[in-house]
Amino acid sequence: MIVGLLALLLFLVLVAIGIIILVLVIGSLILFFPATIVALVVLLLTGSWLFAGAAFLVTAIIMIVLK
Repeated sequence: MIVGLLALLLFLVLVAIGIIILVLVIGSLILFFPATIVALVVLLLTGSWLFAGAAFLVTAIIMIVLK
């Protein structure tokens, strides 16, 4: 009985950690929404995650500099 409760508690803790990480990631994606869109377009056009990451980085830097 105790082992079952500990397993359930561990599962709920892992779910809570996942939710916190998801909120942090989504929050940062919303903050850099234009950079995310540019990265997605580059990923769709080239198929390269490396180019998409570089496009996100360049767009995010431009957004920060212009802000």
